[in-house]
Amino acid sequence: MDRCCRHHHHSARNQDDEVQQGREPLAVDFCSVTVDGTVDNDILQQQLHNVVRQRQEIMQLEIEVKAQIIARTEIMEMQNNFDAQLKEHANNASKLQEQLREREHTIHELERKMEEKDKELHTIKLDNEAAWAKQDLLREQNKELATFRFLFNPMYLCLLA
Repeated sequence: MDRCCRHHHHSARNQDDEVQQGREPLAVDFCSVTVDGTVDNDILQQQLHNVVRQRQEIMQLEIEVKAQIIARTEIMEMQNNFDAQLKEHANNASKLQEQLREREHTIHELERKMEEKDKELHTIKLDNEAAWAKQDLLREQNKELATFRFLFNPMYLCLLA
């Protein structure tokens, strides 16, 4: 019986290797099969049921692990893309901030120059007003002088006498 068990175990194991397609063989006690062919079917059915259930659980676990790997890879890729975009936006914001500072500085410089030009313009206006006032004064003085010349002109004085 021992020889029979070993021979039967060996041939069953080869079949099992073919069924498992390169996976580890299952630990099944083929010596529990008696020489006369009687087998405790309940035990074998239970073992088969357990093996099938474990196989399904392992396949489900494999699917879940693969899904996690794929999800993690995609999440890392999305995170890297997000980080790159965030860095690009930060660089752009920094450049825009610098441009804004430069433009504000330019605006302040232009405002300062406008104030200087306004002061110069005001000074020119005051100078012009003063010049016009002097010109008006000179015109009035010329009129008065002309009147005095006319009045003290010897020909006019003769007519009055």
